[in-house]
Amino acid sequence: MAFFGASLRLRDVLVLDVAPGRGMGIGVASYAGDVALDGVAIRNVFGVGVVSSPARKEDGGGTGIVHALDLFVSTVRSATIELSADGTMGRGGTVAYGLHAGPECTLSGDRVTLDSGGYGIYNAGGTIAIRVGSITRQLDGAGAFTVGSDGPRLVLENVARGANASDEFRSRGDLPSAAALSPPTAICTSDSCP
Repeated sequence: MAFFGASLRLRDVLVLDVAPGRGMGIGVASYAGDVALDGVAIRNVFGVGVVSSPARKEDGGGTGIVHALDLFVSTVRSATIELSADGTMGRGGTVAYGLHAGPECTLSGDRVTLDSGGYGIYNAGGTIAIRVGSITRQLDGAGAFTVGSDGPRLVLENVARGANASDEFRSRGDLPSAAALSPPTAICTSDSCP
């Protein structure tokens, strides 16, 4: 589910078995939108469970905001999350992030469980704050971040980490960051459509 510049609240939702298209099968994505997740479970997706990403400059820019309450993300499989210049195909390395914040974007959560993926969290220049949760069984590590001019903006309070390749958070500026898709075009329903 991708939301472009929208304010939206999802409550008591299960996102299950998202097949990859254009190289990725993201659970929930906010592209310059404000998305609230309340009681959401995401399982068996490709690339990223939840992403907060900026919109493309040519589409007006803007930053994404996601706040989650009682979020469960499990079984994130590897996929590309960057797009080719024309936006039609995935490109770059494959990754599997539970949560991902792009530059100047915000992703926060209370009671968050991240289980089985590559990195539980990847912060690529945004802000991620999690209060109460767990990060387990991540094949690459509990998390990674890109160091910006003011340092990584990563706040973890009462977040348990275990059974990961590494329970540490590491600086990794070389990892792919989610690319904003172009907003969908409007559907024409009248006879005067081109």
